[in-house]
Amino acid sequence: MNSRVEFVLDGCGLTDLIGPDALSGYVNIFDVSDIKLAAEVLMGRARLTDYFPSGGRIPLLFCSCSDPGEGAMTVRLSITKDTVTWDQWAWEHDSFPIEWLPHLPAYHFPFDGYEAALDEAGQIALEIMGTASEPVRWIV
Repeated sequence: MNSRVEFVLDGCGLTDLIGPDALSGYVNIFDVSDIKLAAEVLMGRARLTDYFPSGGRIPLLFCSCSDPGEGAMTVRLSITKDTVTWDQWAWEHDSFPIEWLPHLPAYHFPFDGYEAALDEAGQIALEIMGTASEPVRWIV
């Protein structure tokens, strides 16, 4: 098993926040071999595919088949010079209507802290690449 990124929001892992039943068949989107791409996607500077998800949204989890278009948990990403916001959580599929998840809160991160968390997760991932099965905990 490869190491993977685990998102931790306000001390709660994303998998705990959503619940194991809702996550059946879904995996964290980035393993450590993709950490540079992960940082670019999470900063809104890159996309995993040209067509999915729509602009302004980022995938956090996706179908275990490795095709984000087959199903993904996404959030709207908004970045200002001071703040990064994740809100408007949804399950998305490239062929079905969006299933909004209004019970999940908006998260606001200081821009510098968000960027630092990405850098730290990247450094940890590079150090353990291919040697550990524990997730790289990306704490924001």
